[in-house]
Amino acid sequence: MSTPVERQEAAVARVLFGLREAQGTSQATLAERMRAAGHSWHQATVWKVENGDRRVSLTEGVALARIYGVDMSVFDTTSEAVRHAEQRMAEAEEAAQEACRVASRAHAAWSALIEANPDEAPWRQETA
Repeated sequence: MSTPVERQEAAVARVLFGLREAQGTSQATLAERMRAAGHSWHQATVWKVENGDRRVSLTEGVALARIYGVDMSVFDTTSEAVRHAEQRMAEAEEAAQEACRVASRAHAAWSALIEANPDEAPWRQETA
């Protein structure tokens, strides 16, 4: 089981990834912006933060919030907005998984239909 600090750090990583992806910013571009803000970040730094292998300092968090034009509270897991976003992300993930299950069942049914009726397939109709 994770500690509150570990959960907060994981939330920071998810939020940073989400902000970066939403703006279509590459890890290298974010690193350049952080260097312009006075932090010695590189693409690998962004990767480590987003993957939970490196913590973000307070001054780095302030810089990240400024870069993305957001309030620092977006990094707070106790924030109602963050909880709501995480809930919506979980719902979207479940919906995507269900869509994959439905597509898989449809593919299996279609394959079974073709196998059971190979000569009646609509694409095998004779042309005059």
